[in-house]
Amino acid sequence: MLAELGKLTGEPGRESFLRGAFTCAAGLGVTEALKWAWQIPSGKARDIALLTLFCKWSGKSTVDVLGDGGVARGGIADTLGSFLLKEGRATPEQVAAFAYDFVLGRRRALLIADAAVVLSATDPAKAFALGDGLSGNTDFLQRFATGWADHDPQAVWEWAGQIPDQETRREMQAIAMAALGESDPPTAAGYLQGMQLQGEFRASVIEELGTNWGAKDARAALEWAETFPDAADHASAKKGIRVSAPVGIGVAVGGFANNGYEVSSVMPESPASRAGGLVQGDRIVAVKDAHGNWLNSGDLNQMEFVGQIRGEPNTTAVLQVQGKDGGALRTVTITRQQLMLNP
Repeated sequence: MLAELGKLTGEPGRESFLRGAFTCAAGLGVTEALKWAWQIPSGKARDIALLTLFCKWSGKSTVDVLGDGGVARGGIADTLGSFLLKEGRATPEQVAAFAYDFVLGRRRALLIADAAVVLSATDPAKAFALGDGLSGNTDFLQRFATGWADHDPQAVWEWAGQIPDQETRREMQAIAMAALGESDPPTAAGYLQGMQLQGEFRASVIEELGTNWGAKDARAALEWAETFPDAADHASAKKGIRVSAPVGIGVAVGGFANNGYEVSSVMPESPASRAGGLVQGDRIVAVKDAHGNWLNSGDLNQMEFVGQIRGEPNTTAVLQVQGKDGGALRTVTITRQQLMLNP
């Protein structure tokens, strides 16, 4: 093929030859077609060859691929490799080999990691070996661990524990624990005890686990937070929990209308429900800040408004409220509590 290509001097003739040749090659199967492509030196000619293969195998036209952002940031080679993997037209091993030969830079590591994730479901050791040529590339490790942890976080934890480099080991363990925190928070909490984490990294891991656990079972998460003897750890856990199970009065508010944010619902068994004074359709037209000053709702966006209603447990939210049918303003005082948004 190279000999025939070398006989052509004009650019249009070379492109026409390549498109014709690789239209034929596409019918020979992935393995043989990529052998043909490997013979073409890197550059525009190879891109034309790979684009032709992608169009034939995907059923898309060149105009569609190039005109609508269909080519990934890593170029046509990355696009083709991702397509072969996603559609199951090539094995993970074939895709990894393709990436080593055809894809450049960071996208190479990411495509090999994606191939390794697919293989990890059946052969984790072999999957990890796909990245041997990357010399501990961080992009590969993070992508591989994250994808693998989506379906087997405990396996990722065990694998990460064998990584010699301490910093890399902790990062991979943190990925495994984040995934476990979504599926099995108590197990994740047990693993946390064995992790020698320090500083901001430790705080972020604890906070993320608190958020995930709080979304599944706020009561159990709060009990876990109380087990930390260290004040900083305790604060990180509570901070995370309050992202998914905040402290507040237990009302949901809708959009701003008629000088106030409308109460769209009152949570059963919440502070607002027990205290009374707020019903669906009421409008909260003002709220007192921490210094006792009234803030008009119209001066706050919805996030700022909700932030004023939330706060620390056993503090009071003081609201100025008007009924949905109008009438005189009334002042409602409700003590904030930890909200249990789940069973």
